[in-house]
Amino acid sequence: MGKGTDLSIYSQDDLDVISRRINTMPRRIFQWGSAEDRYNAAVVALTA
Repeated sequence: MGKGTDLSIYSQDDLDVISRRINTMPRRIFQWGSAEDRYNAAVVALTA
């Protein structure tokens, strides 16, 4: 699925799977953590 893809052909369940895959993918910019890891750490820092 690339930029400009018509997302209306996908169900919400399909989009949830895609979103989960993107957000849990390790990234070099996060020192091989994921966006989800960064988000969770920020939430903990704000609530501590």
